Amino acid sequence: MALVTVIVPVHNAERYLKCCLDSILDQDHPEIEILLVDDASDDGSGRICDEYASSHSSIKVFHVKNRSAGLSRNTGLANAHGDYVTFVDADDYISKHYVSAMLSGIEKYGADAAECGNVYMLPLKNIFRDCDGKDVFLKTPEEIKKNDRILRHTAWGRLYPREMAQSVSFSEREKGEDAEYAMEMAGKCRSLVMINSCLYAYRSYQPSITRKKKNNSSILKIKNDIENGRPWKDAAEKLLEEITYCGEEEIYYSSLKKLRETVQDKDPDERMLKELDKTIEAGNTGAFKRMVKILKGRAAEFVGNIKTKTDYRYKL
Repeated sequence: MALVTVIVPVHNAERYLKCCLDSILDQDHPEIEILLVDDASDDGSGRICDEYASSHSSIKVFHVKNRSAGLSRNTGLANAHGDYVTFVDADDYISKHYVSAMLSGIEKYGADAAECGNVYMLPLKNIFRDCDGKDVFLKTPEEIKKNDRILRHTAWGRLYPREMAQSVSFSEREKGEDAEYAMEMAGKCRSLVMINSCLYAYRSYQPSITRKKKNNSSILKIKNDIENGRPWKDAAEKLLEEITYCGEEEIYYSSLKKLRETVQDKDPDERMLKELDKTIEAGNTGAFKRMVKILKGRAAEFVGNIKTKTDYRYKL
């Protein structure tokens, strides 16, 4: 039976790490090697990794100071012993069939590698990708190159032979290193099977360098729209959508301050201004939730789930 190495780069993922590790340990494929690469976490992530390793012989922990998810994945690759390798992000989780389904697909079709469908969990909705249950076998490199799905630039959600995975290294850059790796690996595959089942759950509302930059840009654009005459209530709703998706608490409040400064001379609703002031002053999630209820009531439940211990989770 094939041994599969699961590599998990970890950095300040305390809140979701146990959920991630439990899902990996729950795999119905028994031969699993789990490599946790803790990259200078300053929350409780390193401790959680060590606790799980002490209880499960299949888990090995590496404490490093890479300051890069790509270099952490390289550490995992260098220490992998499995016949196959896959990557899982520390704030995501996987179906119990994640490994077995892709491994079965490789064996059934004689493919070099496999990838699976997934669910993107957004604050207000879930987006399902390639989950129609119909497998697709790309028999040649030409078919792989022509398939739009290969353009999904992620390290996770795929299963590669170890030698193939180790033949490519992640770059040191903080942004886009997974896209580079995914494209290089696609170029090395002679054939690929797509398992169109929902096997991977990606928490798309979690903060990342790329998303923080994107949302900061969006927030500034909304602020400019208000200054240029866009109805402030419409702009405020869009702002809430952006900062909720961003999932970064410091952006909540800096953005609210920008909104307060922008709308105060635009004759806004007095109640709205009072709530803005309360939210900024309180600096906590409860105040933010009250404000959301005024503008976008249906978002309140999800905002609460994002920022409290009551975790919103789609069952795979």
